[in-house]
Amino acid sequence: MNMVWKRRFASRQQHQRRQISYIRHLHKRDGGFTTFGCALAILISVTLIFSQLEIYHVNTACAATQEVADIAALGAAHEVARFVKVARLCDSVVLTLSVCGATCAAVGLICLCIPPVCAVGTTLLNAAHKCISISDSFSKKACKALDSYQDALPFLCTLKVLQTSYANKGGVYHNAYAGIAFLLPSDGKTLSHEASSSGIAHVDKLEEYKKPLKEMGEAMVKKQRACKEAKLRAFQADCGSSEQASSMYERAQALGDVPAYRNPHYHSVDAWNFACALQRAQAYYETRERTEYSHSSNPDVQAQSYARLCFYRYMVNQLQQSYINETDDSFSASLPFIPRNTHQMRSTSLYTDALFPVFKDEDGHDVFCAYPGAPGSHEAYRYGSLEEFQRMHASSSPAGVLRVSDMGKVAAASSAINNGFEFYFTQFINATRDYEKHAHDLKPLERKTKHKLDGALSEVVKLIKSIKGRRIFPYPPGRDGVCCALINTSRVSLHTLFASPFIKKDTVIRQRFALSAATLVRDEDATPSFSSAVQSFSNRASSLFAGVPLVLNCWLSLVNLYGTGQDMLISGVEHMFDGVPLLNTSGIGRWASQHFKSLICDLGFDKIDMAPLRAVSVNSRMVLQSATNGVPLVLRRIKEAMFINEHDKIRILRDMFESSSGSYAGHTPDDTHDSGRIAPSPDGGSFDAVREHLKDVIPDSDILIALLSEGLKG
Repeated sequence: MNMVWKRRFASRQQHQRRQISYIRHLHKRDGGFTTFGCALAILISVTLIFSQLEIYHVNTACAATQEVADIAALGAAHEVARFVKVARLCDSVVLTLSVCGATCAAVGLICLCIPPVCAVGTTLLNAAHKCISISDSFSKKACKALDSYQDALPFLCTLKVLQTSYANKGGVYHNAYAGIAFLLPSDGKTLSHEASSSGIAHVDKLEEYKKPLKEMGEAMVKKQRACKEAKLRAFQADCGSSEQASSMYERAQALGDVPAYRNPHYHSVDAWNFACALQRAQAYYETRERTEYSHSSNPDVQAQSYARLCFYRYMVNQLQQSYINETDDSFSASLPFIPRNTHQMRSTSLYTDALFPVFKDEDGHDVFCAYPGAPGSHEAYRYGSLEEFQRMHASSSPAGVLRVSDMGKVAAASSAINNGFEFYFTQFINATRDYEKHAHDLKPLERKTKHKLDGALSEVVKLIKSIKGRRIFPYPPGRDGVCCALINTSRVSLHTLFASPFIKKDTVIRQRFALSAATLVRDEDATPSFSSAVQSFSNRASSLFAGVPLVLNCWLSLVNLYGTGQDMLISGVEHMFDGVPLLNTSGIGRWASQHFKSLICDLGFDKIDMAPLRAVSVNSRMVLQSATNGVPLVLRRIKEAMFINEHDKIRILRDMFESSSGSYAGHTPDDTHDSGRIAPSPDGGSFDAVREHLKDVIPDSDILIALLSEGLKG
């Protein structure tokens, strides 16, 4: 028996050694493939192929969910951008109407000071009242409507998400999406109209300026008209209506042979000034003094020639002391006196100056020579005046030739008839003195008018400052971004996509969850334009400003310039000033225009960012940073957990969803522990607490509860 077992044991050992030797032989062979190796390689390759195909379908199904979430987030953010665009459009109407009203008020006040356009001023003030009234009313209604609009933004954004979800349902994976949008921040700033910013009160205050400005303007225009008439008379006396007409210019050319460069002719009063006539008179009398000489031996003729020479010297001396100072703000003149008879001559230096040689006769009495070179003048020991000659009843040489009346008659004829230079020079002097008088009376009246107008324009500046309280600055919910949470509730069996013996029949792609975010950025490539809205406004506003196309054109130009800030304000004022005739030609008009521009330049209207907004996809962590409560805060903490150490990630996420919603939602980022963990609830924590909290925070939150429970917790 033992021998039998020994043979069997030896036979089994020999068989085992042969198997081990065969296996060793297989491994040591290096030439060709064996059936076993090929089969094993094929099996592994097929397994990998079908595994990769399975992974592909899983990833594709998940990626489709993420793509839909991205599209839904962009659509929701676009709703916020649309609200901002509508708010900016409303703001442009409020701002431009207010600026147009203020401009109409300013120009209307200035027009009241200019009688030819006084009626235009009244019309513009009425238009200003209408503009401000419309602006106030529109601002109130727009703020109320926009408040309702932004209150509905969360609903509109979620509706956009649901529309996107519905549009992308079905497909190979039988997608069935459900989602919700979270706007960050969740609340917008109320666009309430400030009652204290109403501009009607400022416009009503302008009524008290209408009558005084109108009266001052009429009085000032009368003086200005008198000044213009006086200047025109002075110009005509100097240059005449033409070169051939009798005037100082023509007489100086005909009588004195004055050189042309010292005797210019002006064709227009605008190119002429008072100093031109004064310079012409100086040239004329200097020429006459230089050329006056008598070749006659008749003593009377010699005496008359010397009297004329004395008169010319007198005029040259007087003109050297004369002046005319003419500026935009002042006018002053000092002109010579032309004696036209003996009585007037006695009040001049012609009567008191020592002009005549005096010698003594044989009896020792003084004898006055009628002219230098008269008999006995070579014996003269001094010179005497006509006043002394008449007072001493002295004799003359030649006898009876020197007469006081002869000196008084020198300018009598040339001043009385229109063929003498003195005739036109006297007209010029009288016109200049009238101009000086009217200009002197005009200056205090202008100062008073400017002071009154300055007070009125200051009230307009207050009106412009009050515009800020009526403007619309949108701060809607979702201005930091929109976060979209989306769940795909469809369950797809992989065997329905492709049959494979390598995949279990019960393998199912379950619910997929995706989180996406979008925010608004400036679209630098797009050109901001309100052209279509402007056209619509212009069609409606034409009836409001019927009969006053200037106001409508000003407003439309302001709308086109909306966004340029200070430039828009300046441009509107210039547009209005250019549209009113005679405004820039009037002295008070030019001053008021520059003064008002300087006042509004100090207001510092900032430019408005007109770049359109467009939605762009961003990392949801960037948008969720501003979350402070509710579900967005839950999502934010989840995102924060994704960036911690891998060792703690799973544990923290598990604890987060097992903790109570109440203890979690009550914490802000500053309240969290350093580890990022949330204190669990006393009952050990369950997802039921999260569900109950969501029901309190978000009505009808079944979709979100399913999203969190199936998509996150699962």
